[in-house]
Amino acid sequence: MGDVNPTRIFLGDHAQWIAIQLELVDIQGLWGGRRISISGTRQVVVQLVQPGQLESRYEFELPRAAWTQLLEVFIEQDFVTIQPPERAGIPDEARPRITLTNAVRDQRSVSKWSGMKDERFDAVYQAMLQIEKLTTPLEPVYQGRYTAVS
Repeated sequence: MGDVNPTRIFLGDHAQWIAIQLELVDIQGLWGGRRISISGTRQVVVQLVQPGQLESRYEFELPRAAWTQLLEVFIEQDFVTIQPPERAGIPDEARPRITLTNAVRDQRSVSKWSGMKDERFDAVYQAMLQIEKLTTPLEPVYQGRYTAVS
């Protein structure tokens, strides 16, 4: 594992990682977007939302190596210490939010306006988007009106 940093401490012992949850919510009311939820058991729900709030939902199990690699990105970028600068949003601008929940149910959420740069947030965001690409060969388990799934 990588160096010990606040994120690595937040995640706890490797044996507790089965209880971790990750979530990316990047849905803008007008344009749609995505919601990606991953549990420590490596169960993934990807909701791709089109304009008009219509979704295609995919569910699958993430390979163990991909799960470990994803958590490594959170640790390498020291996710819990990311603090993008705040500013007023631009009309219709997306504001992606990534939430990390540890085994004792503590949560750390980070969000930023899409027009702002933050290298560490962007690295974690891009790693989460790689999970979305795994839906390409899959058939949706649901198509219809968007509903948030927990």
